[in-house]
Amino acid sequence: MSIGQRLKLRWQRIRKWNTVDHWIDLIVDVGLIAFDVLSSPILILVRFVRYFFNKFVNGHLKRFLKWIAHGIIEQRRQRLAAGKGLIWWYIRYLTPYYWLFARWRKK
Repeated sequence: MSIGQRLKLRWQRIRKWNTVDHWIDLIVDVGLIAFDVLSSPILILVRFVRYFFNKFVNGHLKRFLKWIAHGIIEQRRQRLAAGKGLIWWYIRYLTPYYWLFARWRKK
């Protein structure tokens, strides 16, 4: 196998790996490792708290971040498929709050 073929194969593996899920996992894992290195506790209580904090981050925070990222990607896909521009974001998200607060200020 030549060097060019190896580089092409490696590039394809990187492109296949390059997803939102993998990036969120990587960022959270690096954050957890940094948190573990900076807070190497000796006390059993601190280790107990750290264990459940890591479990919470792995379970809930990653799932929440993936849910948000997939929602934004899906909304962008729908918006582009419908041929709508950025004004769509204003109409869909900001206008209802504007009218709600405009009415609230008048009273």
